Amino acid sequence: MVSNVVVEGQDGDGVVVSAAFIVWRFRGKRSDCNVGRYDYLRTFAGGTWAIRSKRATRDLATLEDAASVSVIL
Repeated sequence: MVSNVVVEGQDGDGVVVSAAFIVWRFRGKRSDCNVGRYDYLRTFAGGTWAIRSKRATRDLATLEDAASVSVIL
């Protein structure tokens, strides 16, 4: 789930956008919750918005869950 999408400003021909995310992973009877923030650089070209860059940063309270992440897109 993505929420709290904020256009933070301009960068050249693009806009800087941030958003909060939550990703759930279920494996067997165990579930893991990963929360964090996306930082995007978006550009408008050809009549549509495109993602020039995207960074996912996890908000970790402890490091013990850090090994459980496969991929966050």
